[in-house]
Amino acid sequence: MLFLKFFRWLYNPNESDIKKRETPNCMKGIKQLPRKELSTYEPNDMWTTAYHNKGVALSLLNKIDDAITNLNIVTELNPYSLESYLVKGHLFNLQQKYEAAIKEYKKAIELDPNNAEAYEYIGKIFYMQKEYEKAIEYFDKSIRIDNKNAETHWFKARALLELGRYEEDIECSQRAIELDPKSLYYNIQIAAYLKLRRLDEAITCSQKAIELDPNNAEAYQQWGNALLKQEKYEESIECSQKAIELDPNNAEAYENIGLALLYQGKYHEALEFFDNAIELNPNQARLYHNKSLTLLQLGKVEKALEFIKKALQISPNYEKAKILKKHIEKM
Repeated sequence: MLFLKFFRWLYNPNESDIKKRETPNCMKGIKQLPRKELSTYEPNDMWTTAYHNKGVALSLLNKIDDAITNLNIVTELNPYSLESYLVKGHLFNLQQKYEAAIKEYKKAIELDPNNAEAYEYIGKIFYMQKEYEKAIEYFDKSIRIDNKNAETHWFKARALLELGRYEEDIECSQRAIELDPKSLYYNIQIAAYLKLRRLDEAITCSQKAIELDPNNAEAYQQWGNALLKQEKYEESIECSQKAIELDPNNAEAYENIGLALLYQGKYHEALEFFDNAIELNPNQARLYHNKSLTLLQLGKVEKALEFIKKALQISPNYEKAKILKKHIEKM
């Protein structure tokens, strides 16, 4: 009861100046302790904290809408609640309500222009929306504030890879690896080395990634891809099979094996692996091109034409498919 009386006095909404409040009987005679700093608490701080914590708890229970409702109360009571804007941004992000998420992150930035986290998450949203230039712009802003966040460098490297800026990708992913040597971070670097046909470096990075995580299926698949380009077909098949053992849904590993078999003249076996790859990734035009090429080697011209047309339906500007289609039509 005494504590309750003290609490009511402490958060007295009728008198904002604590020195002018009448001291309750329960507090009279208690010597004041010396302190060097003043409290930053406002009378409604306990309510905003309670609503914020409730919002966070509800989000952990996956009650996202209820969580956002509570966090909205926080920002209405206290428009300077930076943390609540950030959490709301994350929750809208989870709901894939990206415009709403960006709005909340930008409010956080208004309150704190040096908030690297808000810039980072706006960058991630633009990355998911395949707006890679905008993503890089926000990743750069985040990195200028905090250049020691490995994940931000990694996401920037992914955006650079999508834009075909491979040298920059290698540099950026290397920075992520230096900050936090995760196996996953090597995968983006390997992809850039493969695109540049720097195959020995791609293999070295694959081996480093696998040393860090022996279950990195993508690293095995990329290693198999590099070996394929080096015309080391049996070794490529071995690495790609390991990738499939670790991840049976790795379409590119099936494609690697299909190509290795095709180049060795094992056409029937190659078809089986291209079919597996197509089943896993039916919207990849390259796979239909590879299957068409294999069917042509088996003398199945009509079937080859059917599948090359499918490739062009998916990707009308696919140059290799256009050339193969013309070749088949002349037969």
